[in-house]
Amino acid sequence: MRIVAMISSALMVIVGTFCVANSTAAFTSVAFIVGIALLIMGALELIVFRNVGYEDNMITKTYVVQAVISAFLGIMFLSGQVSEDVAVTAIFAMMLMTSGLAADFSINIDIRTNSLSEKRTFILGTAMTLLGAYMFFNKSVLNMHVMLLIGVAAILIGIDRFRIGMSLDYSKPEF
Repeated sequence: MRIVAMISSALMVIVGTFCVANSTAAFTSVAFIVGIALLIMGALELIVFRNVGYEDNMITKTYVVQAVISAFLGIMFLSGQVSEDVAVTAIFAMMLMTSGLAADFSINIDIRTNSLSEKRTFILGTAMTLLGAYMFFNKSVLNMHVMLLIGVAAILIGIDRFRIGMSLDYSKPEF
């Protein structure tokens, strides 16, 4: 199941890189690609967390909710229900902020006693939260291209999902 989680995160990083490379394009021109990636990522994460057993841990329940939201947003993007750049920016800003805050609160907040892995998680979560907060004020601050912000957001979400996939317990398949 770890490999499936890593594949879904790699897919999101690839789509984020594609969005950064095509940062001057309108979102409607790449909505299909982003929608497919979100739908696949959400579906694969639901499969992973269902097989891992998420009932006993509140943190993994949070990630299951994020997987359902990702799959739902993928369907929304594929059906063309969300096409305005401002709406898409707000959606990705909320996804980043919730994922970043979930990552930050999944670890011990005391920086001095944290392990290197916890410090990396804290830095990633804080970067996701700050970028998500910035995305709300993009038009009035630096007015960066929407696809650039969505690409960076997708890359950060993919890295976060890779971190989650690496933290899953490995179990050998039994035949």
